[in-house]
Parts: sequence; C-alpha cells; structure tokens
Amino acid sequence: MRSIRPAFLSRPGDRGDAAIGRAPIRSMVRWLLAGVVLAIGLDDIPALDPSRRITQYVHDVWQRDDGLPQNTVKDILQTRDGYLWLATQEGLARFDGARFVVFNARNTAALPDDNIWTLGEDADGTLWIGTPGGLVRMQDGILATFTSQEGLPANHVRSIHRDRKGTLWIANAGELSVFEGGGARVYRDRDGRTLKGGYSFVETADGSLWIAADRLYRLRDDRLTAYGEAQGLPARPSALVTGADDTLWVGTFGAGLARFDGSRFTLLTAKDGLPGDLIYALLTDRDGNLWIGTNGGGLARYRDGKLQTLSDERARLTNDVMSLFEDAEGSLWVGTNGGGLHRFKDGDFTTFGPPEGLAVPTASCLLQATDGDLWIGTSGGVFRLHDGKFDRYTKSDGLAGDAVFSLAEGDGGGIWIGTGDGGLSLRDRRGHFRTFTKAHGLTGRFVVSLSPDRGGALWVGTDLGLSRFAGADPGPP
Repeated sequence: MRSIRPAFLSRPGDRGDAAIGRAPIRSMVRWLLAGVVLAIGLDDIPALDPSRRITQYVHDVWQRDDGLPQNTVKDILQTRDGYLWLATQEGLARFDGARFVVFNARNTAALPDDNIWTLGEDADGTLWIGTPGGLVRMQDGILATFTSQEGLPANHVRSIHRDRKGTLWIANAGELSVFEGGGARVYRDRDGRTLKGGYSFVETADGSLWIAADRLYRLRDDRLTAYGEAQGLPARPSALVTGADDTLWVGTFGAGLARFDGSRFTLLTAKDGLPGDLIYALLTDRDGNLWIGTNGGGLARYRDGKLQTLSDERARLTNDVMSLFEDAEGSLWVGTNGGGLHRFKDGDFTTFGPPEGLAVPTASCLLQATDGDLWIGTSGGVFRLHDGKFDRYTKSDGLAGDAVFSLAEGDGGGIWIGTGDGGLSLRDRRGHFRTFTKAHGLTGRFVVSLSPDRGGALWVGTDLGLSRFAGADPGPP
C-alpha cells in the first residue's frame, strides 16, 4: 500500500488551489450550496421537469479545450462538499462548476494509473477510485493505493459499491472481493462459490445485492444465484438500476433493456423504440424517470411506458453514453465516449423547434388567440400550437404566401395572416382561407404589421403604405 498527500490538497497557492481560487464567486457559492443540499437531503429538490422533451432542457458541454483532461468520461460522482468528480482515461478531474483540477500519475504519485474506471464515496466523505492499477482511497486529503499485495485478486477495479450494511464490494478483473481492515479478500458464499469480472452493483429493498458479471447474480442470505437465458435474460448484463417502485432494470450487451418482475425478465429493445440495444449506463432520477445511455444510439428517457431519445443528430451529444448522474440541483450529467461531459438542466425558457414539431424554427411573429391556441409565423408557413401539437399551414392549404410576418385575431375569432409576397390571408373559424390583395384595395403585397381597432376594423401596414379593412370577419359557423 502506498500513501501520499497530493500537492494539490496540501499547499495553498499551488496549481490546484489556484484553479479553485480563480473560479467566479457566484459559481463557488452555487456549488457550496449544492454541498449543503446534499447534506440536508434531496427529497424536496425536483428532478428535471418531466413535461419537457429532452431537447428542451438547457444543454451545456465541457471538453478538453475547457479543461477536461480527456473527452471520455466513464463515471461521475458528486461528493458531499458539492464537487463533481469525473473518471476519464487521462486522469481524475474535480470540477467546481467553472474550473477543472486534474489528478494524474504525473502530479499524484499514489495514483497508479491515469485510466480511471469507477468512483464511490463513503458516508464520511472518503472517495474511492477504481483504476486498472488498483484501488485508491482518498481520505482527509491523503491517497492510499491497494493492489494484489493487499489481497485484491486482480488490480483492475471496474466497480465499487458500499452496501447498506457498510460492506465495501469491489468488482474487478478477478473474483468478487470485499474490502475490510485495510485489505481485500475474495468473497465466497455459504456454498463456497464466487464470481468473476463484475461491472455493476445495485441493491433492492429485500436486501438482495445484484451483480452484473459474466451473468447476472443475486446475492441474498449469503447465497449467490445466477440468472440468464432460462429466466428471459439472453445476454450478459452491463448496467443495473432500480426503478421508483424498486423494480430491477438490467442493461445488456446487445439485447436491450430488461425488466425483472420477480421471476422473469421482459425486454425493451430497438424494435420498441429503444435507440440502441447495447446499454452502457442506467439512472433513475428522483422523480422516477429512467435514463438510458446506449452505445451508438445516444440518450433515452423512459417514463410512463414511453421513450424519448436524444442523439447526435439533434444535439452536441455523441451517440456513445458511458455514464449518468443526477446532481444535488436535479440536473442530469452525461459522460460520453469521446464527446466530453454534458449537463442537462431546467432553464427559464422552454425551447420549441423541429424535435417538438415546429419544422421551421425561425419565428417572425406570434399570436395567442382567445381560444388559447398559439399561432407562429415563419418563413415556411404559419403554425398553430393546439393541445401540445403543431399544425402547419402553407400555400398548398390556401395561405396567400409561405413567408409570414404578421398575425392578428379578428372579432369573429378568425386569424389574419400577413405574408411577405402574397398579401393578406384570413383563416376563419371553419378552417377556410380567404386572400386579399391589391385587387381588393390592399396597398402592397408585403404585409409588415396588423392591428385591429376597437371599432372592428383591421389596420394593415405594408411595404407601400397603410390600409384599413372595414369588412366583416366571419365568425363561428
């Protein structure tokens, strides 16, 4: 075992502390408050607003150019002091919301390998770090490394889990291990059995510890039970999580997502809308939404039996999602394979664009009608947002022109639509269009603005002057 206090943690004014010191005060206060929230509890902090589509959240990205040591993020953890810790292939990064402090083999002698695989935290704030070179413990600023010399069957640590009884479990390239008393030992159940090559742990309310390895294993009452094809699980498990109702969800290497009902598994695959059948990461947020990170298909959210997806075609998100984490503020952090670190959070504004059905996102004018519908003028026609869905109307539907620059509502509930080259249109309550041009006395073809007056007339501003329409607006049929 090697122990050392990194310079970053021991001498104020060095590179690590200086990086934190340069962080904006607002950012530091926010992250300190996040630590307070972690200490108090998360029950009163909402998750991401589930009524929004994934594309409607505020989306931030950090990559190597922003200080991230490397663009593949295998694991994410927020410790009780509010810092975010990131496992990358070129070191361990600590993030305060503005600056990254990087720990690697060059500046931290006790770190045996730059390739960080997994992270965990104890109740006392001890940070555990899994690497191909051994298990690292960061406690009170001192790093200690544990390897095969301290009993690990293999130095490559893939997953760490502290169970409800306080036992620290270690999944590595060798046999399943337990860490206790400053060393590790191979775990064997009451029948003398163990397992090899674990990837993930999760506990269920009945006291079972589930382990993803060459097969799915359940450890209960000191006995290991294997689950596989006979129970409806046709592929090796890759990731584990429990749902809001304590349901066990299992991500697999190539067979999609499996749900355990207590005796058998049912599958959710690409045929059901899942963006990919190879699952890297799973997360249940505090509102019960299930987030799914896939290899090649991007990110998905499963809620109330429905899937929503986000892939590279819709955002700056690589399609390989390696890790998922929900922070103290309810934001979702996503670690990717080569695409850096991503954060999705609720914003003051909700975005509507092509993913939500607004096919032409350049909105030139807006009108909320008395019936509650929202009308949007664009360069590709006029859209109506009705009951959460967008309807589109263009010249093919009778509109005077596709470029819409002005909107107004008439006394009879009809919608006046000013176009850029076709004059003025009226859509009556029956859904029929009428067009008004110079032949009807309109000053110009380009209708810039519209304003109904108190007497029921419509004032029309065009590129060639002002017109007043005093005709009747047909009301409801």
